[in-house]
Amino acid sequence: MLKLVFIFSMCILTSVVSGQTPSQNFSDIAGVYVTSSGYTGYSVTLNSDGTYEKYYFSDCCEIYPRVKGSFTILNDIVRFVETPDEKKEKVYGDFEMNMVRWGERLYLVAEKDIPKFVATVNFEIEPRPRVIYRNSLSQGICLRKKDESKKVEGLPSSSANFNELVAAPRIELTIATVGLREKKKLVTANREKLDGIKVGMGFVLKGKKANANTVLWVVSVDEKLITLENASLSYVHDYKVGDVLVNKQSQIL
Repeated sequence: MLKLVFIFSMCILTSVVSGQTPSQNFSDIAGVYVTSSGYTGYSVTLNSDGTYEKYYFSDCCEIYPRVKGSFTILNDIVRFVETPDEKKEKVYGDFEMNMVRWGERLYLVAEKDIPKFVATVNFEIEPRPRVIYRNSLSQGICLRKKDESKKVEGLPSSSANFNELVAAPRIELTIATVGLREKKKLVTANREKLDGIKVGMGFVLKGKKANANTVLWVVSVDEKLITLENASLSYVHDYKVGDVLVNKQSQIL
């Protein structure tokens, strides 16, 4: 009897250490999560038994390998472990994504793409009406299929720390200087005692639609100056001193 109790206790302990519960079921988050701006993209399929499949696709008829593996979730962070191929090699490798919940919708977003997700919310690109959506800013933001018709309420939530960026009020900045750094457009704006400005916040020219080429990202904030950078190397807008930038703007202008 004592031996059986010991074995059962060890099973429970193993489950706690791994961040799972025995016989964990993922049916509530299962589905096909897709990101694409219409030309390239990828999907991550979560199965209720804790396995996944990842697949890249392109409109250029390129063929990419499908990979499979297992996943666990703890505090809304999904950890993916790829199963090696017949050569005992991993194609894409292990990775992590944040589970973001917004009303009845579910998203998978990598940590590096959290600022982009926040920007798509602030610029009203999300909640998007289609899984495949032709705005380059939504690239990397995986929406579960069939959730595109579901309602959202309040603000999106996740263990990722973006609440301050989403809940920030509408802010206007005036460009003070314009320059280049490593071929990327760099602008600065006077702080003018504005609160709520954080590194990672996205701004766009007032009256201009937001996409991956037009958004300027806050890279540093000090007492007097805010520095913003355009991450695009293929598109360089002719910013001018005196131009006004905003962190929230409707895409219907």
